[in-house]
Amino acid sequence: MALKNIYFLVLLLGSMNLVFSNDTPDNNTVQKFKKMGLVWGLLKYHHPDVSDGQYDWEDEFIKLFERIEKLDGVEKVDSALLKFVKRYDTKDIRTDDVKDTELFLKNSDYSWIDILIDNAELKGLLHQLKENKNIGDYYTHVSSIGFIDFPNEGKMKDFSFMKASHRLLTLFEFWNVIQYWYANKYLITNNWEGILEKYIPGFLDCENNFEFELLKTKLFVELKDSHTEFYSKTVADSLFKFKPNFLVVNVNDSLVVNYIIHRKRCEMDDIQLGDVITKIDGVSIKEAVKGKLSPLIPASNTSFLSYNSNYLIHSHKKELDIEMLRNGELLQRKIHLSEQYVSDNPYTKEGEHAAVEKLRKDVYYLDLSQLTKKACDSFFKVNKLKIEHLIIDARRYPNKDLYLSDLGDHLITEKKNFFKVISPVNKAPSKYVYRESTTGVLGAFANSFTVGKKSNNKNVRGKIILIVNRSTMSKGEYYGMAIQQAPNCITIGQQTAGSPMNVTSFELPDGTEFRFTSMTTFYPNSDLEVQQNGLKIDYFVPLSTHNYHSDQYIDFALKTIDGL
Repeated sequence: MALKNIYFLVLLLGSMNLVFSNDTPDNNTVQKFKKMGLVWGLLKYHHPDVSDGQYDWEDEFIKLFERIEKLDGVEKVDSALLKFVKRYDTKDIRTDDVKDTELFLKNSDYSWIDILIDNAELKGLLHQLKENKNIGDYYTHVSSIGFIDFPNEGKMKDFSFMKASHRLLTLFEFWNVIQYWYANKYLITNNWEGILEKYIPGFLDCENNFEFELLKTKLFVELKDSHTEFYSKTVADSLFKFKPNFLVVNVNDSLVVNYIIHRKRCEMDDIQLGDVITKIDGVSIKEAVKGKLSPLIPASNTSFLSYNSNYLIHSHKKELDIEMLRNGELLQRKIHLSEQYVSDNPYTKEGEHAAVEKLRKDVYYLDLSQLTKKACDSFFKVNKLKIEHLIIDARRYPNKDLYLSDLGDHLITEKKNFFKVISPVNKAPSKYVYRESTTGVLGAFANSFTVGKKSNNKNVRGKIILIVNRSTMSKGEYYGMAIQQAPNCITIGQQTAGSPMNVTSFELPDGTEFRFTSMTTFYPNSDLEVQQNGLKIDYFVPLSTHNYHSDQYIDFALKTIDGL
């Protein structure tokens, strides 16, 4: 079997290791390009003129690559890098004695300068640049409340994945924007620099578009951020080309069939609602999640990774052998997959309720995914001071027509801060600041850190039960943190996706756009990050594969109201 075919086979089997051909670049080659990319990135975000957009910095990278590629030996490489740095005027560097004592500096790591650079003059220049305070905002802009965007990044003209310089540029654009502008970098690894040694060989060595796309997919997973949600059609068409005729939900490391897409095809394979799949091609579901999903799907935590378990029954093959349980009996089945989802069964969302329901005489239910401002206002107006207990379902993304104040002002009888963040500082790479309010900020974000309003009326006399699960993310987690400020709130469910707050995007030279959470979020008076950890949960819902149904959450909510 050809070596490249072995490479594909390993990836298809879900190996977490990257495999390359026999001519994988040696360590000296990796190290020289690593230094090159680090120096280039430092200048991009720290040099007065470069950070101000006065140079075509991608073109400068390609020209530098062509010079470094021909060199061997540490001294020659350092000498070439010194010449490169000295080409750009340093007269406007300003190293004012500004103390950083109030800044969050866990993401600030320039130790590579002393570890990797041997040339004393080059080392001195890099340290000088590191301390520069005169920085432009051509490549980055941070708003008054800490939102970051990258206004002048985009697809490079004439990009070709066949050129090693272009592929390596893609890697270093990604690595450096995370190095200097990702608030959650300190949560994902204590050796971000080591990511380069892991990926430089592949970006130098890959020979076709599939390998290039697969490397990017694995690279984005390194962020451990559920917001990243990168999708490569090339990778999907190769590894997940064939799709199942049913959907599943991961319950206790087993897959429960919870929706039939094509009834006739499922009847042919003898697949029924409630079947519990325990193995796929002889591999347990737990191992399949680890081996097949974790290398390819960005996730802040294993809970969100499991949320994507439908991909386990996608394949590059047309058939899968499964082991499953039905009514306690262990069965073997061969299931047939399809290139396209074709349905003969009208789709209904599992366990879907109306926006507002009365579950029993003392319990009302609100579904945030369907609740609008109009419906919310009407509900509290009609039932003012009459609500005994309230269940709020945040398992699906909140309705775009529902603002936090529309709900929060009815639940919380005083204005309360419900979160704080670490956010980037404009024109200050790798430095962040704590924010707990939007004092001085006008417009839509003026009160974004607070919820509730002063009132003597308590609309909910008893318990508020907040339901969350592994699909609760982003705006859903933001709303959840606010609802939890109600003194009578109890949160039940599963670990949430661990990616609250706003998301930003960055376009790489090949046109790929990837996203990441741009702030680190905490509860007020807490040092525990909601990023990766998810929302605080009072009671985990004990889901069971036996007679599974999504209303197990609501059943548990009712039991919680009744005192468990």
